[in-house]
Amino acid sequence: MLHDPSRARGVDLEALRWNGLAMRAEGQNMADHGRVMVEEAEVMVTRHQLQGQAAADLLQAAQTMREVGGHLTGNGQAMIDYAERLRRSLGFP
Repeated sequence: MLHDPSRARGVDLEALRWNGLAMRAEGQNMADHGRVMVEEAEVMVTRHQLQGQAAADLLQAAQTMREVGGHLTGNGQAMIDYAERLRRSLGFP
């Protein structure tokens, strides 16, 4: 990540944007997977196929997957936004 805007001309702004797009997509996939895991775990608990600590551990893992996916999605969007701000500040269309 670039921290000195005066060096921005040496940065591949398209690559920064593409990396942000990829991170955002991967984060969304991860968050979606976590949501599905929660739904499936809840069904397994309801059907008494999963109980006790195993159920708690699976639900915690699913929640972690959702949270991490949400952070990746947000960070990817921040990269996209940053690349766009740099592009505009350098006078690119």
